[in-house]
Formats: sequence, structure tokens, C-alpha cells
Amino acid sequence: MIKRLLKFVAAFTLLAQVALAQQGAGAIKGQLVDDAKEPIPFANVVAITGGNIVGQGQSDFDGNYVIKPLKAGTYTIKATCVGFTALQMDKVGVSSDETRFLKLTMSKGTDLKEVKIVEFKNPAINQNGGGTNTIDKKAYQNMAAKDLGSVVATGGGVGRSNDRSGELNIRGQRGDAANIMIDGERAIGGKGVPQRGVEQIDVVTSGIPARYGNVTGGVINITTSGATRKLAGGIEAISSQLTDAYKYNFIGGNLTGPILKAKDADGNEFTKIGFSISGEATTQKDPNPSIAGATVIRKDKFDSLKANPVRRVAGSRGVYNEADFLRARDFQFQKARANMRQTNVALNGKLEFAASKNATFTLGGSYNYTDGKNYIFDYSLLANENNSQNVETTWRAYAKTNLKFGQVAKTAEEKDKTAQNVTNINFAFQAGFQRYTNKDQDARLKQNSFDYGYVGKFTPKKGTLIFPDFIKAKDTIGGVAYDRFLSLKFDSITEYEAGGVNTTLDNYTNGVYAAYKDEPSFLRNTSTILALNGLINGTRPNTVAGLWSNVGRSVGGYSIIEQNRFRANGSISADVFTNHAIEIGFEYEQNNNRSYNLTALNLWSQMRQLANKQIGNGESFDFTKTGGKVIDNVNKTTTNEVLYEYTPEAQTNFDKNLREKLGITNDKELISIDAIDRDKLSLDMFSADELLNINGVALVGYNGFDHTGKRTNTKFNIDDFFTEKDAKGNLVRNVGSFRPIYAAGYIQDKFEYKDLRFNIGLRVDYYNANQYALKDNYSVFNTVTAGDVVGLERPSNIGANFIPYVSDVNNPKASNVIGYRDPSKDVPTVWYNADGSVLQDPFDLAKKTSDGKIAPFLADPANSKKITKDLTSSSFTKYKAQINPMPRLSFAFPISDVAGFHAHYDVLVQRPGAGASTFNVFDVYNLENVSNGQIANANLKPERTIDYEIGFSQVLNESKSAGLELRAFYKENKDQVNTVSYTAAYPRTYTSFANVDFGTVKGLTSTFNLRRTGNVALTASYTLQFASGTGSSGTSAFNLVNLGVPTLRNPIPLDFDQRHNLVANIDYRFAGGKDYDGPTLGGKWGKKIFGDFGVNVTSYLSSGTPYTRQKNITTDVSIGVSQRSALDGSLNGSRKPWNYRFDMRVDKNIALRVGKPDAEGIAKEVNVNVYLQILNVLNNANITNVYRATGLASNDGYLNSSVGQPAIQTAFDPVSYRDLYTVKVNDPDNYGLPRLFRIGLAFDF
Repeated sequence: MIKRLLKFVAAFTLLAQVALAQQGAGAIKGQLVDDAKEPIPFANVVAITGGNIVGQGQSDFDGNYVIKPLKAGTYTIKATCVGFTALQMDKVGVSSDETRFLKLTMSKGTDLKEVKIVEFKNPAINQNGGGTNTIDKKAYQNMAAKDLGSVVATGGGVGRSNDRSGELNIRGQRGDAANIMIDGERAIGGKGVPQRGVEQIDVVTSGIPARYGNVTGGVINITTSGATRKLAGGIEAISSQLTDAYKYNFIGGNLTGPILKAKDADGNEFTKIGFSISGEATTQKDPNPSIAGATVIRKDKFDSLKANPVRRVAGSRGVYNEADFLRARDFQFQKARANMRQTNVALNGKLEFAASKNATFTLGGSYNYTDGKNYIFDYSLLANENNSQNVETTWRAYAKTNLKFGQVAKTAEEKDKTAQNVTNINFAFQAGFQRYTNKDQDARLKQNSFDYGYVGKFTPKKGTLIFPDFIKAKDTIGGVAYDRFLSLKFDSITEYEAGGVNTTLDNYTNGVYAAYKDEPSFLRNTSTILALNGLINGTRPNTVAGLWSNVGRSVGGYSIIEQNRFRANGSISADVFTNHAIEIGFEYEQNNNRSYNLTALNLWSQMRQLANKQIGNGESFDFTKTGGKVIDNVNKTTTNEVLYEYTPEAQTNFDKNLREKLGITNDKELISIDAIDRDKLSLDMFSADELLNINGVALVGYNGFDHTGKRTNTKFNIDDFFTEKDAKGNLVRNVGSFRPIYAAGYIQDKFEYKDLRFNIGLRVDYYNANQYALKDNYSVFNTVTAGDVVGLERPSNIGANFIPYVSDVNNPKASNVIGYRDPSKDVPTVWYNADGSVLQDPFDLAKKTSDGKIAPFLADPANSKKITKDLTSSSFTKYKAQINPMPRLSFAFPISDVAGFHAHYDVLVQRPGAGASTFNVFDVYNLENVSNGQIANANLKPERTIDYEIGFSQVLNESKSAGLELRAFYKENKDQVNTVSYTAAYPRTYTSFANVDFGTVKGLTSTFNLRRTGNVALTASYTLQFASGTGSSGTSAFNLVNLGVPTLRNPIPLDFDQRHNLVANIDYRFAGGKDYDGPTLGGKWGKKIFGDFGVNVTSYLSSGTPYTRQKNITTDVSIGVSQRSALDGSLNGSRKPWNYRFDMRVDKNIALRVGKPDAEGIAKEVNVNVYLQILNVLNNANITNVYRATGLASNDGYLNSSVGQPAIQTAFDPVSYRDLYTVKVNDPDNYGLPRLFRIGLAFDF
């Protein structure tokens, strides 16, 4: 894929030598008039950024001009015309996908050097009607919080119920309903952009143009800075090392400038080749702290527990966990969570080539790296040193190009001739590749599979004969009865040698051996060691009081996720009949997702099962070879007289490879797995079936990898899963990576009719999951339709395609038909009895069968008994591609220059998430043995949203500096994915996912905008919203489904429904230099001390989100305890508390002159910015989660309840249990961020 991309880019570069794609581009459009309001024809208008001319236009005979495409950012617009004084307008903002209307007035003059400079004043209202919130570079730099979630949440209609979570709910949509675009690339993986590289962020929450697809919520467009004509850059450092407990340290920088300069035909210098790079590195002790802090074990006690985790109580035969005796005095509180250090690196760069004024080409890329720890609450008290490591890397590279054709009519005659012509033709193309990798693992053990759970060597040794005895018994081979079997009872022991890999785990077993050093015969075997709270290979310590993971516990394995994306998109646009801006475009996207996970801890128990199987795992004795006389019936340890029953065909692939590795040629020799050096073990010693653990719980899961974790690139054929074998005759079981294909085409027309501005578009999306799926989700094996059953007389309402069900699954025939199912309905499906009446419970059919189980009319009942034996590729079919047309219609009606009305209608479609739809044939193959029986559904369809909006905007004052916008919206959500139960499926009921959810979102957003007036700029937005539906996420119904509750069909408030959401940003600052407008103090050093001083405050206020209240008290924090709750009121009928937070940034700019003045007497300046950054200034304890029985974040009510008291009294140590429970119930994840106080210093030149 990468080679193809590079070849394409190289070829296209030679062909076009151009840059700057139009994806998400904006435009500037307007009219040039003189002081008498007469149009000025043939004037040149250019857009300048970074000192480079990046766009230009020419006014036509009526003075109209257009400059496009322009990427989002801030521009200087300069207009020149013979006989007029040049006009320059600074700080003109352009947003993605929107047109900025500028009417420019030029005065007559003949001085070619004179330039009239004015500053653009941002309109108080948006008369285009677009729902885009723009955060330009200056606004972004002035904000206190620069994480993407906090920045995006400053716009109206964006909900964020938890400031410690990155999830955003745009206009009541699910958290995965937003697209994040970085320089035109739909981003995967890490989405961090260096702060100093951000040019602009545009958040599109409504009126989404036809250019964008695969989205039902909103689009977040991040544009990074481009090259400049002069070298510029800076460096910035931020730290909280001395100001709070969370030790945030940041350093970032950027550099931009020319590589090669040239002059155009008019003699103007421009950058022919330029560059822009930015980067940053961040390290944090706790990257996501909670105001609740964390409770941990005191260090001295922790060290003691690690060294001596078990104790033998005097007078007792038992060995107990030392942690069972903990008290509150052994704990300590700290603000930062333990062992949560995280490091982040982000890099971004561009090379921009200008072949001519109408042809540009850009090569860009970015890199993100994160190395941090996963917060595991159960580990946080005693085992936090083993928080698992998560390493993420993302890189993306892209090439984009733009060509511009066409010219403006220069005379009235030319205008008449070209009135029917197409002008301002733009061709744009972009192609990019991204790769995201995620590794989750133990920080020490990494991917050393046999180190997980390794405790050491256990070598069984037979001791001395205690006494012989004679017993009555039968031999197990021939069944011959004997009156006098000689039973030899031996004193056997197991010797132990610590492994040294997991020293704390070693100490559990060391402690047991130390406790019984005077009674070594008590430690006969590994079962005895486990019973005494020691550990053997592949085991972990028991929990402490059923509440906390004990010291030494770590994760049981590792996982790898890799996502690759190739994306290409292009468009051609033109102005037709001077009034229609028509754009036609396409998009193609190929994803290639693979994953691998291994429960390495369980390798040890699996090896014990697989080794020695040909001799009955050392437990099946062959008496015939010893005269049927000898058996060690206590420990079954080896003796010279005992031989094991030998079954050669039972030998496993692992056993063969193990013996070969160990140099053991005798297949009858007993191998002790726990006595083997772990460095002699490897995953390739197992066959795929041995790790997939057919008929049991799989140790491994994979797609796009083989069973040992090696990447595979061959195209997947489902037949190979059932037939392909390796050189040793083992089934390979390859499962291909998930490679969905997404493509789209669109057409869009922006035009004006009188005072109406229209944007009409049509987008058609194509989605192909490009994988296999079950033919019938209700039957793993092929079935016969009612129309194909010979002699079947079906009721009139039963279609020929219905699936009949019979009384005997082994004898399907017309006379045995007892009911039907409608295959056109998935979940919920419709069942019928034999006379065509609808059944409420499909198990009514099972009651009529010979074995009490559901029995479909199978096509081949003799070969449809057991999945792992009879399943074939015939049960699967290719995914049926989905085609979805999506009309987009919006219009705006400027009532006057101070008021406007707008409306839009959008149909939006988003493909199903990979987690729910990535199908793995092994999930079906092993379905009968999976405990919860949950699998992905490859047949999922895209989700749909229909969006309506009307709005009104009004300027509020004569200076046009203040405005108010009102937007009322209504959304219908359809075919959303959630967890469902395929009840009465054959051969078993299982859970999966289906397009069953629906809902509506109704709301009103009002936005007040005060552009800078004097010292103040203010934006404030309030949203009233009602978001309801049948499910809040793809897994929100999981618990209900497991309880047997039918699929929810009545809408309820969604988990993220925020009725009230108010956000405001106020920026108060004094200008510097000659424009200083602040207070002046007396004294030589006191004058104008507030020059370039400012304060920026962002305030967030939101009502609580819903939760379901329960009547009864249950323990919500115990590990492995499941208690059924009783509903109190209605589902999601209660509300969590309101949340409030405000952030502040206080900064001061200092301009320093460096070097000597140039020929014009101007010296270079370095700008120094010193600032304080404070998040959650008031240190408000925002509550993000509560216990359902009490409505509190810190108490579930269990300890003082009638159900909790018996648990305390029966605990091993009641006092310890109460202390441990009190700590556990105060979960940091129930709270928001604490106050974060940082100091920053930036240098810019």
C-alpha cells in the first residue's frame, strides 16, 4: 500500500507539480466599490498569509471578485487598481467550508506607494447560516485549556459530561459520532497536534456540507500552520513542577520559513518552496488526575508486604495473606494517582511547493507517541506498581495538490461573450496513509509470554515409604477385580526454586516454604502449595477481602492493535453562470485493521494439559505391564515399578515439540512442566488449535496475525480456516485482517437567488465490510425455507422464505413442523406457531421438541450436531455492500445587514464501528464453549441521522459589535448499534450487536457574540437539549441482555443527555505600544505596565446527566460479586449533580529588540510571553458518577445496610474489611479534575 502511494505521489508531482488541496477549503467573495459605491472592475485582489500570496482574484465588470480555495486561517487581503489607492485589510478570518463576504471600498489616488490599511472586524453574526464554531490561532493560544475536548466544548451544542474524559457529544449524538480531520485527513489513533502548530480549529455542528461523510454528529477540522516568506518560530515551556502535585512538564517549538524564493511576473517575491515544522514533548506524573486523589499503602508497609506477603498464624496449620490484616493506619492519601507517569510526543511538518500562482503542491505528515500506564482501580491500593503499560504510536503522511484555471472578463464585451462560460475552475486531490499501533502489556514483562505468572521451578521428589497396604480394587485397563492390590504410600515433596522474574510472586511461595521448613513433607505437590496461599506458575494472588488486588498482581497478558488507512479524495469546482459555485468530488478509503491478544498467564495450565497426554497426563496407570499389583495411590509419583497407560494417538503437537526441544526421545517419559526452564518455551511450539483451545476458553484471539503473533498479509479465504494445514498436519487457522472499503461521491451547488443563499448537495456513500458473515444469525448451520419443504402446507401469512422449526432436529420433515421464523426481521425477529399465530416466546417451540431445545429445519441434520466438528464455510456469505444517498439542503436569508434567517435539512450516515462489526470465524466456531457467548456481527448496516434546523441571527447594537444567534434543531437517529440477544438461536442463544436503536434529539442553542470592544471580547452559548433513545452506546444494553431483559423499545433519556449547558469565554486585555489603553501608574517604571497584558477565562456550566436509581442496597465495589438491583423509578429517571468549572490564563507580552535596525530603521523583535495557566480555578469537586442506591459519589450505603452487616461479621478480619471497603467506595473516577496550576514561558521571533 505504501509503495503504491509513493509511486502515485511521484507520478502526480511530475505531472502537476502542485499543492494545497481544497478539502475543507474556504473562500473570500465580495465586491469592490469606490467612494460613490460604483463598482471597480479589473482590480487585483490577493490573499496573503505568512508573507506569501496564496490566493488571488480579479474583479469583473460589476466589481465582483472571488478568491478560492483558501485553507482555514487568517489572511491579509490586498486590493490594487490603477487610479486608486491600494487597500489592505488585515486579520481576515476564513473558516473551512464557508465563504467570507467582503465588500471593499477603495479611494481614488495616484501614489503607487500609498496603502490604506484597515483591520477586519469579525461580524457579530454569521449570515451564511453555517453551524461552525471557529477558534483561530490567537484565540487558541489565549485559552487556558488546550486539549481538544476543552477547546471543542467551547462551542454551542457540544456536551461533555466528564472533563476527565475525551468523549464529546455533539448535539446529543454518541461519542463516536464526530469526525476529526487534520489537514484534510480523517484521523485515526493519536489526534494530538503540537500546540504551536495549530492554525485554526473549526467545529461544524450543523449544516454539514456534502463534502463530509461517515459522520452523524459533527466535524472537527484542525488546520496546521503553513510556510512563511520570512523565517519565524518560537519555543515554549510550561511546568507545574513547583505548583501542584501532578508534575506537568511541557516543551514545544515551531519553525517556519522559506527554502527557495522566487519572483513573479510583477516582481513580487514569493516562497517557491517553504516549510513548517512544529513539535512538543510532555511528561506528567498523573495525566488525568481526580480531585478525589488516591489512597495508597504506606511505603514502609508496602515494602514489608512485598517481602513477606504471607504469614503462618501460631497454632494454625494455615498460611494467610498478610494484607488480610491491614488497617486504616496502613494507608495514606495523596493527590496524584500512583504509578501513572505518561510521556507524549507530537510532531508535525509540511513542505509547500508553488510551481506557479495557480499550481501548488504540499507534502505533509505528523507523528504521535504516547507511553503511559493504564489506571486499574483494583490495583491502586496495593498493586499499583504493576499498572499495565500502554504504548501508542500514530504516523500519517499525505500529499495534496491544487490547480486553478479560468480568468475574469476584462471588458463588457468579454463579459457578454463569457457569460455562459465556466470560470474559476479548481481541481484538488489529496492522498494519505496513516498507521496507528497500540500495545497494552505489563511494563516489565512486555511480550515475553512465559514470564507472565512465572514463579519458578517446581520439581517433584519421592520421599521414603511410609507403609504398605493391601486394598480391593479393579484395574482400569481390563476391569479385572483383585482382592489384594498392593498400595504403597510414600512421603513425597516438591522442591522449589524461585524464578526471580516476578520477585513479589516468588515471595508468596517462599513464604509458604519458610512456614513449613520444619515440615517439608507437608508440601507434597503444587495443589497443596496453592491451598496454603502460595503460588505456582500461571497463578496470581487471591484478592484482599474480595476488594483489592494483592501485592504482586499484574495483568495476565498483552495485546496489539494495528490500524492502517489509505485515503484518497478529490474534487473539481467551478463558478458556472457566475452565480453557481458547483463542486463535484469523490472519496475512497481502505482500512486494514488487525489485532492480537494473548492471555499469557494461562499458558502454564494449558501446557500441563497438553503435555504427557499420551500417558494420561501422568495419572492413568497401565497395570497390565506390572502384573496389576503396584500403585502409589496417594501422590501417584513415579516409581520404578509404575508404567503409564500409553496412547500414542493422544500425543499433542505441543508435547512433540517440547520433547524435541528438550531432547527427550522417549514419549513415555513423564515431563514436569513446572520444572522446565522457561527460556526453552516458545509460542510456535503450540498449534493454532492448542492456543485457541478448541472446546474451551481461548488463550489467544487474532485477526491479521497468526496464533503466535506474527503479522499475516495474505487475503483471507474462509475455506482456508477449515482446511489449510502446516507441514506437520496442524490446521493453521489463519484469520484475515478487517479490510472494510468506504467510498463516496458528491455534488454540491452554492448559489444565490436574489437575497437567498443556497447550498444544495447530494452525497452517496458506499460501504462494504469486505468480510464474511453468517447467512442466518439465528442458525449456525444451513436451514431450509418453508417453500422448499416438500409436502408442507403453510398458513397464508407464512412466506416461502420463512424458516420452519420442527419437533425433532434429527428428523426434519413436513409433518414435524411446529412453527416458523421470519428471516427478514433480525432483532427482534417474529416467531409463529404451526397455524401462523405470532408467538411471544420462541421457547414455546422448544417445549414441543423431543429434547426440549429449539430445532430449525436443518438442510443436513446428520452433519449439523456440533459446531467444532460440523461447521463449514457453507454457513457464511460475503457482506452485502450498502449504498446510502444523503441529500443536504441549506439556505440563508439575510433579512438585512443586521439580521438573518437560515434553515437546513441533512441526511447523515456513519458506518458501524470496527469493534462491533469485525467478524472472526473462530468466534462462531467456538460459540458453544464461550461463557457469555458474545460475538461481533458482520452484517451491521450504517447508522443514520436526519437533521433539521432553523435559526435566526440579529445584530444588537449600532456599532455591530454584538450579536445573538438562535438555532432550533431536531434530529432523528435510526439504525444505531447496540448489544442484543439472538434468543433461541441454534445451537445456542448468544449475544451480539444489531442495528436496533433509535432516538431523537431536540434542542435550542443561543449564542451571544461580542467582538472585541475596547478591552473585552466575549462569546457565550447556552443549549437546552432533550436527547432520548433506546440506547446510549453499542454496549449500553449489555447488562440488560445478560439478565434476559428484552430489547428496549421505549426511548429514555440517554446517558449523555444534558438538559442545560452554558459555556462562556471572556478575554480582557490591554493593547501595547502606541495603542496602549490601560491604566498608567506614576513613577519612572510604573508607566504602561499593563501593556500587552490579558486575562482569558473559559467557564463551563452543565446540568447533571441521567442515571437509573435502584431501591435495594448492593455492593458495587466488590470483585467478582454480582447482585441484582431493583429499579427505583424509571430507567435513567434520576439526575447527577450539576457541574461547574472555569479555567483562566493570565499572560503578559514583552517585546524585546535584538540586533541592529535594518535599512528602514526597524530592528528585529523577540516576543516573550509569560503566563499562568489555571484549570478549575475554584477547585470545584465536580461529580461525574454516583452510586445508584444512594445518589452519592463516595458511599454506596453497603457497610451500614442490613445486607452489608453480615458480610462484615463473616469477614476474615471485620475491622480490616470495613477499612478496606471505605477506601474502595471512594472511587476517584466518580469525580472531575482538581485545580491544575501551571507556569508558562514562550519566545517568538
